[in-house]
Amino acid sequence: MFLDRREVILGSARLKVNPNWVLLAGAGYDLHANSVTQTQIGVGYIDDCLILALNYITSYAYSGSVSVTTPI
Repeated sequence: MFLDRREVILGSARLKVNPNWVLLAGAGYDLHANSVTQTQIGVGYIDDCLILALNYITSYAYSGSVSVTTPI
């Protein structure tokens, strides 16, 4: 759960290797933390009746102390 508003730019690209195979890549960049928050790589197969993709996605969370106050 994120307690602060996040502004992230997400980008992705696909490279068609041949008529049926495609390579995938992507990344997310947090504008406030000035760092990469997500990466993605993958491969996909496409033909007339089947679309199949395998992706590996990492997502990073920033740790820190969070104080929670409860009203009395």
